[in-house]
Amino acid sequence: MPELLERLTDDGILLGLTTGNVEPAAHAKLARGGLTHYFSFGGYGSDAVERVDLTKRAIERARRLAGEALPEEAILAVGDTPRDVEAGHGAGIRVAGVATGDYSVDQLREAGADWALPNLTAGLPGT
Repeated sequence: MPELLERLTDDGILLGLTTGNVEPAAHAKLARGGLTHYFSFGGYGSDAVERVDLTKRAIERARRLAGEALPEEAILAVGDTPRDVEAGHGAGIRVAGVATGDYSVDQLREAGADWALPNLTAGLPGT
């Protein structure tokens, strides 16, 4: 995971996080894994109750950080649950489902993921 995050940030990709955790808890979890510095924005459970709304909040923050137009087609969410797929699509963005949790590639595909991958090393289009 750190190698992929390093490569994406080196390529100038803006990385954010969406999570149902409140912001301080999310940062604490990232810090335990030494990952905090990769994520410059996010949408958190402290921003909204509904996952689609916190995803929209993350997109708003990304657009402010980018300092330029950031169209929906330039944004990609990566998630491991059908709820992540639903939230991303509800926010108007594409979603890659990654079967690293409780859901299989087929289940993520059935949920409507634009791409369904067995793991993060399988790669995403354009990476």
